[in-house]
Amino acid sequence: MPPSAVSAPEPNIDSPNIPTFAVPPTIGDIEQMNGLPNIHPVMVPQTVPTAPGTSTRFSLKGPANSISFWNLHGTGEGVPLSDMRIKKFSGLAGPDDVVLERHGCQIMLHVNWPGYKEWRSPLRTRNQKCKTSVAATRGTLAHRVALRMQRFIEDQKNEPQPEEWVVGEGGIELDNLLLLRLVQITQGAWRAEFAVM
Repeated sequence: MPPSAVSAPEPNIDSPNIPTFAVPPTIGDIEQMNGLPNIHPVMVPQTVPTAPGTSTRFSLKGPANSISFWNLHGTGEGVPLSDMRIKKFSGLAGPDDVVLERHGCQIMLHVNWPGYKEWRSPLRTRNQKCKTSVAATRGTLAHRVALRMQRFIEDQKNEPQPEEWVVGEGGIELDNLLLLRLVQITQGAWRAEFAVM
């Protein structure tokens, strides 16, 4: 059954209920992503392989957290990464909200894009303000995720290309992506979740 428009529960960094959103797309969905227009955003399916012992050493000390990025234009969850890259936050709900205040100054961002090797990159979650380190805002975090995704796409140029979900020239570009949410997977690691529009 083809997926409907992306929807999710009320965003809350402290929410203990993190549902599974990564539903594999249908063949029709893949065809849409390869050039045909998409009426509704299609969730990018991701799995997160865990190295032996990782989940034990870095296991969560409490319920998993998540950060959602809601669109103010009535389209639900998900903001264009192209807007976030240039700090165009007019469509982002709560861009000045402080997030990850109780976490470290850096997290490890995970992207496990279908057909490619797992990709990780450190992501700063603090800003320097008046010689003091303060937690980043939702807008700043979205901007930094957009820059990392741009780098992820560039890094795949010389990698073997999958048959589906191809990123880069002729495939899915930054302009095609919505940032839905960040979901905590271990104590210091977060997975970015996206949809293709």
